[in-house]
Amino acid sequence: MSSKRPTLQQMQQSDKIDEAAIRAVLSGKPFPTPIYLWHAPRIPTFANAYILAKKHGITKVSTEVSQSSEGDHIAIVRLKLPATKSIRAGAGRHADPMIARGFAFRNAVRQLLVEVKP
Repeated sequence: MSSKRPTLQQMQQSDKIDEAAIRAVLSGKPFPTPIYLWHAPRIPTFANAYILAKKHGITKVSTEVSQSSEGDHIAIVRLKLPATKSIRAGAGRHADPMIARGFAFRNAVRQLLVEVKP
């Protein structure tokens, strides 16, 4: 069974889609259209992670942001899924600390979604 990995260009495009959605949330604007929900099966975009977090009542436990020696910000976000009481963490990296937090949020939601029955 072979698994096709995304190209660097595809990953960069995914990050751009998520960055635009994060900036929209931070500025109180609607998500850019069209709204992409999935990067791949079971890999939500930031917009979908945000929607699913609200739907499932996912709450923030903690957030940490630090700056690497290269200047990028590294964020770790811990979230809790009330239905299972599980806490999962996600990490993100970006030059802008708020975008790094958004990437970390998306990744933490993805970790929690494994426990949600479709």
